[in-house]
Amino acid sequence: MSLSLLSLNVNGLKDRKKRNVLYQFLKESQADICLLQETHCCVVEESTLYSKEWGGKSFWVLGSKSSKGVACLVKQNLD
Repeated sequence: MSLSLLSLNVNGLKDRKKRNVLYQFLKESQADICLLQETHCCVVEESTLYSKEWGGKSFWVLGSKSSKGVACLVKQNLD
């Protein structure tokens, strides 16, 4: 079995419209796992909301003053 990966610098996910466009793009892509850099997500509540909006499995590393956060999004049909 092979996996397809996609890595993007998203430069922040605070804007809901931007997240919706991004999630739609990722769902239509051929990538099984999407790696996001610079999510600017820094509180647990944001990562929980963003995970629900994505719909599949996701893993978040929250940002700090010196880091901007990353995420790994897994497509729904992937175990």
